[in-house]
Amino acid sequence: MLYHFDQFSIGTIVQVILLACITGYFLSLQNKSRPTWLMTLFFAGLTLGFTSLAVVYTLVTSLWLVFSEAMWIFLLLAFVAILQFPYHYPYPYRQNEARIVLGLSVLFVVIFTLATIRVVLAPENYTQNHDLMAVVFLGVDIFWFIFTMLRRAVHASAPTQPASSSERARTWMRIITRPEKRAAKMLVGFALTMFIPISILVVEAISIGGFISSEAVTYFYQIVMMIFLLTLAFVYVNNAPEPTTFLVKIIGVSFVLMMTVVTALLTIALPAYEKNYNEARKLEVQLVEAKLDNNDFSQMPAGLRYVISQPAPADFNQPNYTLLYTSDPAFTFDSPWFSPNSLVATNSTQFAIIFTELIFGDRYNRTIDLTESTTRYTVYFFQQGDKIYEVGYDYADFVHATQPDGANILLLIIGATFFLIFGFRIFLHSSLIAPLEKLVDGMKRVNENDLSVEVPIHAADEIGFLTGSFNEMVRSLYEATAFKESVQHKLEAEVTERTRQLKEARDAANISGSAEH
Repeated sequence: MLYHFDQFSIGTIVQVILLACITGYFLSLQNKSRPTWLMTLFFAGLTLGFTSLAVVYTLVTSLWLVFSEAMWIFLLLAFVAILQFPYHYPYPYRQNEARIVLGLSVLFVVIFTLATIRVVLAPENYTQNHDLMAVVFLGVDIFWFIFTMLRRAVHASAPTQPASSSERARTWMRIITRPEKRAAKMLVGFALTMFIPISILVVEAISIGGFISSEAVTYFYQIVMMIFLLTLAFVYVNNAPEPTTFLVKIIGVSFVLMMTVVTALLTIALPAYEKNYNEARKLEVQLVEAKLDNNDFSQMPAGLRYVISQPAPADFNQPNYTLLYTSDPAFTFDSPWFSPNSLVATNSTQFAIIFTELIFGDRYNRTIDLTESTTRYTVYFFQQGDKIYEVGYDYADFVHATQPDGANILLLIIGATFFLIFGFRIFLHSSLIAPLEKLVDGMKRVNENDLSVEVPIHAADEIGFLTGSFNEMVRSLYEATAFKESVQHKLEAEVTERTRQLKEARDAANISGSAEH
């Protein structure tokens, strides 16, 4: 199967790896509470959704529409789980309302799934309104999540609300902007975190309308999504009912920083390979254009697969193609490849968008359903007189020319992930976590009045200095306690001796008084 690695696909794969690691961490927790289960289901749904998106970006397959729509379904299911989270964290809240929200959410997912099945079975029924409906629902979910969290924060801070609406509004603003109680701070923190993906949905909605390039959307989305996933995971880890460890936080931060650097490098490096390919192909297209002037189809470029034309302006809804040249015996004009959904821009639009304006000089991708297989081509357009010509190249040539470095980077990402999870974890545990755990054990023994403890120093670093200071403190405390006990024993001995002397003196006085009588 043909694959395609670029800054979009690898960036999505990076997020899949991050989501899988977060989901695996939540699944590894013992005795998970209901809020943790809901958070686990949320990240699991995101993992499946972004895995489907990675397949769309990476694999050249005729099932791309299936995976594209599966992405939306998994994302909707993920948000069904996260929408229940405000009603269970940190304790149950308005269960009747939670059931109503759950029922409405599941109903929408069912309706969307049925509509998706209809689109998959009949791709000609696909419209951008279908995806826009999912974006709107996700946006409503996020806003309801934020509203419920803020409402709970206000209730946690001031269970009894003022009577007047103006006083209630001021109370809400004060609690939201300056929460004082720990529960309110946690709830407000979750609400503020969910503001991050709103920007993604806004940009996604704009891109569906064709007002912003897919490249700009992807760059923005990848950076913001990494920030959102890290922030949400850390906010919950810091406030979860289950205990966490310092090691998890360090590995998480290190992992995200590494992935962010890799994504940034991909954004700079991989487009350069595509640019070189495009420049070479454009020179060949100029050669083809010159041959068409002379009606000469001999000695065409080796990588060329077909040349077709249609009257200008281009009409992809009702195309009128004429086949001028092909080197592919399986090439045919049979339907359904005439569909505009078979043509995808690489710079200016989203998947399967119907072009209202053809941009000459850009590279496009076209998927053609041939008699026995589905083939993808990279295509370029130029205009001569009253005709528009389409020059198609085998997509495999594009992959071989631009993707070897992408595949190597993917292997590097996977290797770095295993290193962070296993190798870096061992290093951190031996050099940082283990000394801290011994120091914590020493503190626990001191709290139990065991002043004979002495924590070993592993290295002359900050932790070693802290351990040495702790040992000095315990030693000083031991000496002070010992001195106090010795003084106390001495005083007790002196008191005992003085008491004995007084008793002897009193007894002697009693004997003397008895003798006189």
